[in-house]
Amino acid sequence: MFEALETGKKLPRKEFKRLRDALRPALLSQQFEFQARQYPVIIILGGFDGSGKGSVSHRINEWMDPRFIDTHAFWLHSDEEESRPRYWRFWRCMPPKGSTSVMLGAWYQEPAYQAMADEISDREFVSRLRDIEAFERMLSADGTLIIKIWLHVTRKTQRKQLAEELPQKARNPRVPADAEAWWKRYPRALEVSEEMLRLTDSSHSPWHRLEADDHNYRDIAAADVILKAMQAHDRRRAQRDKAPSAAPAVEDLGQDPAEPSSGRLPTVLDRVDLGQSLEKSTYKKKLASLQATLQDHAWRAHREKRSLVAVFEGWDAAGKGSAIRRVTSAIDPRLYKLLQFAAPSDEERAQHYLWRFWRRLQRDGCATLFDRSWYGRVLVERIEGYATQAEWQRAYSEINQFEAQLAAHGCIVAKFWLHISPQEQLTRFREREETPHKQHKMSDDDWRNRDRWNDYAIAVEDMVAKTSTAHAPWTLVAGEDKRFARVQILSTLCDRFEDALGKT
Repeated sequence: MFEALETGKKLPRKEFKRLRDALRPALLSQQFEFQARQYPVIIILGGFDGSGKGSVSHRINEWMDPRFIDTHAFWLHSDEEESRPRYWRFWRCMPPKGSTSVMLGAWYQEPAYQAMADEISDREFVSRLRDIEAFERMLSADGTLIIKIWLHVTRKTQRKQLAEELPQKARNPRVPADAEAWWKRYPRALEVSEEMLRLTDSSHSPWHRLEADDHNYRDIAAADVILKAMQAHDRRRAQRDKAPSAAPAVEDLGQDPAEPSSGRLPTVLDRVDLGQSLEKSTYKKKLASLQATLQDHAWRAHREKRSLVAVFEGWDAAGKGSAIRRVTSAIDPRLYKLLQFAAPSDEERAQHYLWRFWRRLQRDGCATLFDRSWYGRVLVERIEGYATQAEWQRAYSEINQFEAQLAAHGCIVAKFWLHISPQEQLTRFREREETPHKQHKMSDDDWRNRDRWNDYAIAVEDMVAKTSTAHAPWTLVAGEDKRFARVQILSTLCDRFEDALGKT
């Protein structure tokens, strides 16, 4: 693969200036076009140590408008990053629409170095690359342009580059005290890099391999790749925007929500036994016992640096708020963060829909409780048409990938859907309207959502079927009796902790 990049390409200084003077205005113009069209761009600079990634990133910021570019290097990991799932550090660097992120090494750097040092097996290395490919596919499908540039230098050039940079090691943490050690790893780096590029070279985010021995040629070639990739992306998006719009996401059956079983196939919700209840005295005993157990589990998880990620979804007026309060009452406030999500802000709309959830994850040993969550993409956004059919249909696999990454890091994932009947919902709605201190809970959206009960039931059926996994199962909570629902949730959380931590 790399032999073809060792042809000795060079660019005289005069020709470099001529090409630079033509590329710079074209790059700036295309950058402003992307800003106007709200297209996000990620430029990944890969290559051997000493291949010039830092110099190329400097050229990009010099030749384009740096106000709309953020540059990120990942050679050092902070305590904040190490205490969260691996991709957390990258989600924090995602460019908003209309902006560009230049990433040196990006998500390739860590697995490549680990493979070169034999710190991970070949199987684990391939698995990590498959995850990267899926991650890039998800970003590309959402409209992000990913430009991946691999800068190749010969072994001789690498040694020369590292030797030149060695005196700067005191102020450049990427250059080690023993640059010779890096040069000795060159043959192994070739093997690892060839496998890495082969497995992550895709139509949605291809690798552009450039010969980088000559600085002038390298910089012009990289700028040319970026310009052509942006122009091609612009053409593709324009053609897509001209395509006919998708059909409505969900067919409205026009059925009375008070009769959920007529006129449609049964769903998983119909199998929830809503007749389950608890006497008040029994409830008080179980509540106290389960809360004490949950408190012990939360502190044990904190000591063992295991995080809890709990999702609470359900029908309007199903009792999510009161159930969450019984959970938080059992956990020391220092050990959890309760997050409530509604419609996304302008800042959040400028990012992939998972961005606002990734960035709020708490560090190892703490709990993150989500009142509404990323499942809005396959529920309200699907039903109300805020997401296209293509967007919500691919969200199932994107969500599974997200939750798999949480579990792989050691997070305990628990997901609850609080289910009630349409009749019980109507009763609670009327009670809220008639009770002064509850009237703030009601809105026109609640009544409109009720009118689409059957559409939501179908969406929940798909959600549970496609995203209930061994590491992140759904628990369908019988919410008709609030006491029973609270105990079911607390009991499930205790079971999830015990499955992960073992019984004491």
